Amino acid sequence: MPWMLVSAALAHPVEGTWVLDASTEEVRATLDDATARATAEFNFLIRPVARQVLGRATNLCGVYAIAMQGQFELRCDDNTPLVRPLGRERTSTVPADGSEPFEHVLVLEDQAARLTLYGEHGERRNVYAADGDRLTLHAEVVSTWLDTPMTWTLSYRRAP
Repeated sequence: MPWMLVSAALAHPVEGTWVLDASTEEVRATLDDATARATAEFNFLIRPVARQVLGRATNLCGVYAIAMQGQFELRCDDNTPLVRPLGRERTSTVPADGSEPFEHVLVLEDQAARLTLYGEHGERRNVYAADGDRLTLHAEVVSTWLDTPMTWTLSYRRAP
């Protein structure tokens, strides 16, 4: 079936199912370290509250499923996927859980997808960069409350 070969050859490198390539403990330590670095500038009374708030911005995905069949679809584990147009326009989404709507922008590059999520006090910038059977997530949280952005990097491998 030659059409299948053409279809597979045209797939974007970040498309597929990606499995976290570290233990939950290692990832939690990475995320805790990112939160601690970002909140280090706060005084000791505010720091615990800031860490709790930023901790919600560091959602842990054990499996990412990324598809681009006419639209961009990003699923974290078994959660409801984020579905948006493939273009660069700023789009609004109302979460399935009824929480506040948020806006997002997608920029596709040769080997990466840049997804920026906008919130009331800042934004989260995710870069999903593919290199063969490896996917690297570079995440950054920027906020009016932070002097230094919170950053972390996680590695994933393509699911068999």
